[in-house]
Amino acid sequence: MKENEYNIDALAVKGYNDPPKIIEIILKYVDIDKQFIREFSNKLESMYESLGWGLLPTQKNASAHEFFEW
Repeated sequence: MKENEYNIDALAVKGYNDPPKIIEIILKYVDIDKQFIREFSNKLESMYESLGWGLLPTQKNASAHEFFEW
């Protein structure tokens, strides 16, 4: 979560029947971009591991030549 006046660094919800104040806090303070990147990266890492492709490409280790080499 982004910095907030409640000093909350994490929050869990049921996804149904959550109090309106909790929904308001989520909409205002959840770092959606950070959450997306973390979840997306986890899925990609799992896919790479399952396919035996090794590490995810990064700016440091990316090489299209190596990826597409047959």
